Amino acid sequence: MRQLRIFDDKAAAQTLGDTLFVQGIENTVNETRDGAFAIWVHEEEELDSAKEIADEFEQNPKAPRFLDAPKIAGKRRKAESNKAQESRHKTVKARKVLDAEQNRRPPVTVGLALVCVLAFALMNSGGGAKFTSLLSIQGYGSRIALGSWGATGLFQSVLSGEVWRLVTPIFLHFGILHLVFNLSWLWMFGSILERSSGSVRFGWMVLVLGVSSNIVQYVATGSPLFGGMSGVIYGLFGYLWMRGRYDTRVRYQLPGSTVLILLGWYLLCVTGIIGAVANGAHTGGLVLGAAWGYLASGDLRRRLLG
Repeated sequence: MRQLRIFDDKAAAQTLGDTLFVQGIENTVNETRDGAFAIWVHEEEELDSAKEIADEFEQNPKAPRFLDAPKIAGKRRKAESNKAQESRHKTVKARKVLDAEQNRRPPVTVGLALVCVLAFALMNSGGGAKFTSLLSIQGYGSRIALGSWGATGLFQSVLSGEVWRLVTPIFLHFGILHLVFNLSWLWMFGSILERSSGSVRFGWMVLVLGVSSNIVQYVATGSPLFGGMSGVIYGLFGYLWMRGRYDTRVRYQLPGSTVLILLGWYLLCVTGIIGAVANGAHTGGLVLGAAWGYLASGDLRRRLLG
């Protein structure tokens, strides 16, 4: 900032300041300690142009360009003020909308968690065995001829019309730790995806991942004795992991610690050290979710096109 001129008359200083402003030269008029008025030019590279206008003003302060400057400058400042105020209003409104969206409870995620809790309570009630059999992929007590399908083999209950069994095993949890572990990850991954993708799309994603992981588990083992949300969780994890890694358009990216925990737990389960685990559901969900997330990222399309 450089000083341009000092005037004894405030009106003269303000008129020159307005003229400079109209010409696009930012400046400030300040009162000095001795009661004079100094004009300061903000940008160094505009000082020469400002000096030329100041010289012209001192020679002929009654020229039309100087007489009209205060009015023009006033209108322009008002317009800029209104524009700035409107911009601030839009920014505040956008921030409020974003905050509301971030704080909104994801209904599908909440609903899935509540169904899991209700199912767990019913599984541990007086009629728990019958309820568990109703939600499993195959009714307990059915005799299965391994290697066959239909009336005496795999999916006999589903093929007889009980199609809900393709989905409902995801709501069965065999122990409080199993339930808490799965619901914790469901809340983390579900909240991110439902808020970013929308409830309807997220609901379809859970349905596809749930059915797919259940089928893989059932076909791989031939046993209906499995359940839990972990196949869906590994599918959501795989999707978020790949989408966040290869798509710069999304706002989420899983921390490396989360990736290590989920992959470490997957490998630990595969070893069999911690007992019977639905490894088929984990694998099916993870592979499908990761492939889905990678394809949705657009990375493959970008590589093929160029």
